Amino acid sequence: MKILKNNKVILIFVILFLLFIGLIMPTFKAYLSQVSKTNFQSLDMRFSYDSATVEELFVSLGQNGRAKLSLAYLTLDLVYPLIYSSLLFLMLSKLLSENNQKLKYLPIIALGLDYVENLIILIMLNLFPAINSTLVVAASTATSLKWLFLGLSLIAFLMLIIKKVISPKSKD
Repeated sequence: MKILKNNKVILIFVILFLLFIGLIMPTFKAYLSQVSKTNFQSLDMRFSYDSATVEELFVSLGQNGRAKLSLAYLTLDLVYPLIYSSLLFLMLSKLLSENNQKLKYLPIIALGLDYVENLIILIMLNLFPAINSTLVVAASTATSLKWLFLGLSLIAFLMLIIKKVISPKSKD
């Protein structure tokens, strides 16, 4: 498990993460904002949403925007969750002691929820103009749970950093 504690691997994921949040995602958001003539906010970037929100977003994108969004869910949104969850997993693995590794799985749960959310949103995009309220509730629930597990991951990471600063000799 030395690769998990390797700073070079973590650095690669930090660079990839920064590339996504600093360049790739803002560029794509700007494109979809232009297409939709709104300040585009993807469903997966919200904490929750309802059928009216889904319909309003999908209508504003038009057919071309929905096709681009589907492509993003099949490409960017497969890669980006893998990057952020791997980064959090590696950082938590590095900070946790060998005896206490359970918290490192929080971002992996978030990754699974992100993929479930993406799959349901893709299904909704393909079914549009029909809006299935059950799918909306399922997607929104997956989104909310994803953010919950990401939040817990970040809280665990910050608490471990603070603990290391306060008592640097401690193993966790």
